Amino acid sequence: MVGHLEDQGEAMLPVLTQTAPWVSELAHAQGTEIRRIIDIGSGPGVSTCEWALQCADATVLAVDGSVGLLERAAQRAARLGVADRVETRVADLAADLDNLDRADLIWASMVVHHVGDEVDMIRRLGALLEPGGLLAIVEFGEPMRFLPDDLSSGGVALGQPGLMDRLLAANEGWFAEMRASLPGATESADHGTMIEAAGLELVGHRVVPVRHDAPLSAQQRRIALGHLQRSRKLAAERLGAEDNEVIAVLMDPDHPQGVMHRPDVFLHTAPNLYVARA
Repeated sequence: MVGHLEDQGEAMLPVLTQTAPWVSELAHAQGTEIRRIIDIGSGPGVSTCEWALQCADATVLAVDGSVGLLERAAQRAARLGVADRVETRVADLAADLDNLDRADLIWASMVVHHVGDEVDMIRRLGALLEPGGLLAIVEFGEPMRFLPDDLSSGGVALGQPGLMDRLLAANEGWFAEMRASLPGATESADHGTMIEAAGLELVGHRVVPVRHDAPLSAQQRRIALGHLQRSRKLAAERLGAEDNEVIAVLMDPDHPQGVMHRPDVFLHTAPNLYVARA
């Protein structure tokens, strides 16, 4: 998964680069200079290093439960020349947050939904903020689409139209089951409501469009391939036999109709960014 996480992190960097100046302005409005940032659930450190580049006077702590991913984060920091301002910390997101030092900005991208009690998670993240500090939460908005409605190409039919919609519906079903199976799982609400329930104040919200139009680079195509591979593993039983056969073709790295070759593959999504203060 490391390569896929790096590819996806780089494809989704516009969420950070488009909004970092706005988040900094919100911090300055609180009288806060961003000197210390925590990237919660940092993975291989794509966002960690970008924050170090965006905030030249700040140190950034990458926090993740995987030693291997944090090693990749450190390697990335060295490659980008920010190793002197990037630290790493192995921590369990459910158990070890209280042991972290405080920060002026906490970046939590696609992390909160992995914890059973999301309100408690937000509350505990808020407790790590310095006075005037901000918590930035990135979560699902418009789901990632990468296939056209009709997959017919060059006069060759490939399955029934609407595979992308059926794939998204199958993934939603898997996600609901995953959420229900988490320890201490509570019912989700919209994030503004959960932020208020956690005792924080919502100070900003943006929907951030990310569009990579066809033709895609090989790296971007690998993201579509990774989504198909995970969907095949996690949600195949929710799809019909024909759809699973079409997905097998789309996953084939050598098939001309596969996502690594077809000219109509794209990446479009629009996650939500919520900014809160304690």
